[in-house]
Amino acid sequence: MIGIFGGAFNPPHVEHINMMEKALSEGLDEIVVVPSKNPPHKSTCQTPFNQRVDMLNIALLGKKNIIIDNIEDIDDNIHYTFQTLPKLIKKYGDVVFIIGGDSLIDFHTWKNPEEIIKMCPIWVFKRGDREKEFETAKKYWEEKGAKIKVLDYEPQDISSSLIRYYLALGYDVDLDPKVLKYIRDNNLYSDFMPLIQKVSKYLDEKRFYHVLGVAKYALYLNDRHNLRLDKDKVLIAGILHDCAKKIEKDPSCNKDGVPQDSIGTPVEHQFLGSIVAKRDFGIQDPEILSAIACHTTGKPNMTTFEKLIYSADLLEEGRKDDFIIPLRKAMDEDFEKGFLTIVRQQYDYLRKSKGDNIYPLTIECAKYYLGV
Repeated sequence: MIGIFGGAFNPPHVEHINMMEKALSEGLDEIVVVPSKNPPHKSTCQTPFNQRVDMLNIALLGKKNIIIDNIEDIDDNIHYTFQTLPKLIKKYGDVVFIIGGDSLIDFHTWKNPEEIIKMCPIWVFKRGDREKEFETAKKYWEEKGAKIKVLDYEPQDISSSLIRYYLALGYDVDLDPKVLKYIRDNNLYSDFMPLIQKVSKYLDEKRFYHVLGVAKYALYLNDRHNLRLDKDKVLIAGILHDCAKKIEKDPSCNKDGVPQDSIGTPVEHQFLGSIVAKRDFGIQDPEILSAIACHTTGKPNMTTFEKLIYSADLLEEGRKDDFIIPLRKAMDEDFEKGFLTIVRQQYDYLRKSKGDNIYPLTIECAKYYLGV
C-alpha cells in the first residue's frame, strides 16, 4: 500500500517529515510526496516549484521509502486533487490519501470532495485544538461514504506560511539546517526586506526590535486563532505601527493631520504614524492605516485587524513585565476575551497612574468594551 502525501512544502518542515514517518509506521510500503505546482487553496505561492522541490529533496535526503513525484510539473494550471489522484492510483495501484486535521475540517471547500472519497481511503492526523470541528467533519464525510483512519499522532502546530513570515522578519525557525542554508543562499522569503531596512532607519535599535516582535506576535495570533487576516497586511502593520516614534520629537516634523490634543502626549505617535506610513512608505490600505492610528489607545467598535495590532503591541515577546504573562495566556485561549482582558488591564493601569488625565479615545474605547 502506498501513501500519497501532498502539499505546497513552502518550505518543508520537521512536522512534514514526522507525519510521513508516522504514516510509514502504520504499515505502508512507501510514501509518495506530491508537491503542488499551483496550489488551489493558496492565495500566493511565489516560491518557484523547482526550488520547493529542491528543498524537499534536501529535507528527505537519506529517508527510506519516501519518494517525490513531480506529477504536477506539466504546466502552470491549477491541478485539483480529484484530477491528480486518479493518475497516481493508475501509476501506483492501491493508495491511501494522507491529510492533516485542518484539511479534513476544510475538506468541504475542496474541489469535488465527493469524488475524492470514492477513490481511496483517507488517513488523517488529528487536530486536537479543533477537536469538535474535526469530529464533526469526520462524521459528516463518513456518512457520505468516506473511509477515514485517524492516525495516532498529533503534529505540532507548525505552519509553513508562518515560517515564511518569521524568516522574512529575520527570526530563527525550526528547519533542517541544510534547508535553512538553501533558503538563505537563494534569498527566499525576502520580499519584505526593503521595507524592513527602511523602517530600521526611522527607529532606534530597541524600538526596531519591538516592531519586529509585534509583527511576529500578530502573525502568530492570526494563525493560532484562524483569524484569516491577510498575512502581508498583518506584517506591514506590525512593522510600521511605531514608524513615527522617533521623528515625532523632531521640531521640523510636519504634523498636519495629527489631532491637536494628542501632540506632545504618549499617543501622538499613533496618529502621526498613520500619516508617515502613507506619506513615506506609500501605504494606501485603509485597514493598515487605521490599525496604526489606534494601536495605543484603542477605539470603539474596532475591527479584528485593529484588535490584533493593538493586542500584539502589548504582548510581543520582547516585553518582560510580569503582568504580561496572564494576558498572553488569556489571549492564547480566546482572542476576543483576551482582547477585552487587555483593554481592562490598560484602562485600570492608566486610571491608577494618570487618574483622570487619560486620552479621550482611550476612555471611549473602555466605555464601549467595558461599560465603565
